[in-house]
Amino acid sequence: MPRTLLCLLLATGCVGGDDKDPDTTGDTSGSEACALAADSQTCPECSDGTVTCTFDDTSATAASCGGCQARAELYGQLCADGETADRATIEANTVCAPAACVVLYDPCNDPCTPRCLDEGAAAELNTACDLDCSMPSPEPGSCENTGFACEWVKE
Repeated sequence: MPRTLLCLLLATGCVGGDDKDPDTTGDTSGSEACALAADSQTCPECSDGTVTCTFDDTSATAASCGGCQARAELYGQLCADGETADRATIEANTVCAPAACVVLYDPCNDPCTPRCLDEGAAAELNTACDLDCSMPSPEPGSCENTGFACEWVKE
């Protein structure tokens, strides 16, 4: 059976040729985006906050360690979309930033206290609960992303 599979792969052109890596310089078939996606699958298993990475009109948001996971998701999406830009262009024009922060009253847990959360965390909260008190104003200041965390920045 393995010999039959090998012959089938050789016949379809999936295996064979020389042992050298193909030269993808100037390749616009989308393979450079796919190579970036493959190269970016070595992120550490940690998260220091939610990050959004964007290239042109494509973006990906993920809990990331230094933005690694969000960048890997973006490159995977570019590969799936058949992005034709070369590797240098993709890398130079990829912008990663901490996710925007929002003020949220979580009626399920603490309906009277405003929380400063990144968009991803706020979207995951269940807000289908009834409010038991009137919502006070947030403490003076603004809800901002200070690095990779959303915090109240006092005025």
